[in-house]
Amino acid sequence: MEEKDPRRSVLAALFANTAIAIAKFAAAVISGSAAMLAEALHSAADTGNQALLLFGLKRAERPPDEGHPFGHGKARFFWGCWSRSACSRSAAASRSTRGSTG
Repeated sequence: MEEKDPRRSVLAALFANTAIAIAKFAAAVISGSAAMLAEALHSAADTGNQALLLFGLKRAERPPDEGHPFGHGKARFFWGCWSRSACSRSAAASRSTRGSTG
């Protein structure tokens, strides 16, 4: 079984999310829709998450050094966790600005 390169799927998602964010920002400007602006910001946040994942993959490729004799391979898990944390925080921030109803 051949090993799959995770960078390929992260790059595909990064480019797709970037294109989607641009299209949604354009639609928000043209229509003046606050909902479309919120969707554009959501897509921009997704793009940022993909950038963090790509950064983690790049950091994980670094060779072993004196401070990390077994290499930096676990960096991708750290940056993946950080990406998920950023996603959760942005969702919580958007919910807190709306307040509670009911």
